[in-house]
Parts: sequence; structure tokens; C-alpha cells
Amino acid sequence: MTQTVPQNSISATFNTTFNATHLRKGQTLLVIPIPDDAALLIGRIATAWGGFEIRIDGVIRFLNEVYNFAEPQWERKPFRKRNALFRDLVKKYAESVGIEKCKPLLSASSQAAALHWKRNTIIHGYYNMRATAGDGSQVSFVAAATHKGKKVEIQINSATLDKLYHDIAHLGGALMSGLLAIGASFTAPEILIDDTDLLQDQPRGSFQMRPIPQTPAHLRTPSEA
Repeated sequence: MTQTVPQNSISATFNTTFNATHLRKGQTLLVIPIPDDAALLIGRIATAWGGFEIRIDGVIRFLNEVYNFAEPQWERKPFRKRNALFRDLVKKYAESVGIEKCKPLLSASSQAAALHWKRNTIIHGYYNMRATAGDGSQVSFVAAATHKGKKVEIQINSATLDKLYHDIAHLGGALMSGLLAIGASFTAPEILIDDTDLLQDQPRGSFQMRPIPQTPAHLRTPSEA
């Protein structure tokens, strides 16, 4: 479907698709005017960040069992506070293994703080159009939100969203690499790919995944089995 959306003196054309098998007479669709390619990247951003956050929580849960450091119901805290708790627990852990081994984890935490507001704006922001020509004939799509008391906007286009997706994927890779460096093992399926392997001239879809040790079955908790 191609639709022109008027907004005062602004008009824009965007493409989106629907599956006729899910359409029902008598029902109405709410359509947010963003292109399909942008919507795909937004989904990737949400998935990549969700994976990163789940792994941050996993580290907090494990270290808190050792140090009993966190407040009750810490899981319900916003990410900003859980990220601060992650840093405190990693610093506590560093007292026994050395700060050098934990620097990659602390660096990932700092990077996460810088990316979090962008992810929030994309996922939870208000989508709008902005005129890029005086007569309103050209527009850009934006996500708007409030960050630290100030209004912020992020352009909704392939270049901007693709860069954010890669930044978040690299963030997750940095976290996992830091955990592997201190001997952590995992129960969930993980895939880590070094950028260098993807940049080499290899057949399409052929790349080297980094090995990730899995927790032996007899050591898993009931919730992990």
C-alpha cells in the first residue's frame, strides 16, 4: 500500500504492506507512517537491546548470589539503575580477580548508558514528520522523546537506524567477550562473530563463529534446564 499522509501543509508518501489473511471486515488498522525498511531495523534494534539487557540481568543475578549486594526486587528497577548495580557488582568482583580483567565489562556498561536513550527514543518515542522543504513537499520521519529534561529527536531512516543497530550489536558483543575473558559459561544459545571474519572475502553466509562454553547440564539450575 502506498499512502499520502497530510499533516497541515505537509504531505508524505510511504510504503507498507499487509497480509490479507489477517484482515477482517469491521476492524480498523492503526498505521504508524514509517517505511517498511525502517520498521525492520527498529525490530532489530529492539531485539539486539533486549538480548543485551537480559545478559546484563543474568550477570547481576549471578554476582548477587555471591555478594548479596542488590536491593530486593532489583529486577523491577529501570535499566539505568540496574546498569549502575551491574557496575557496582563487577567492581566488587574485580577486588578478587583484578580490575584489568573487568575493564571490558565496565566499558560495556558505560557504552550502554550512552546508547540507552537512543534505544528508548526509537522504541518508546512519538513518531512524527518534519518538513525538510519550505513548501512541505519533502519530509523526514522522526522519533521524538524527552531525555534528561530536554526534547530530543532521532531521524527514522535506514542510515541512522542501521548504525544504531550495529552499535547495539557491538555492545552485546563487547559484553559477551568480556564475560568469556573471565571464564564465564552460558546456557542460552549465543552467536559471536568477529567483524574481521565478516570483512574477509568469503562466500556469502560463510563465517567463523567464536566458541562459547556451555554450562554443563548437571550444574544448571532448574530454571535453566
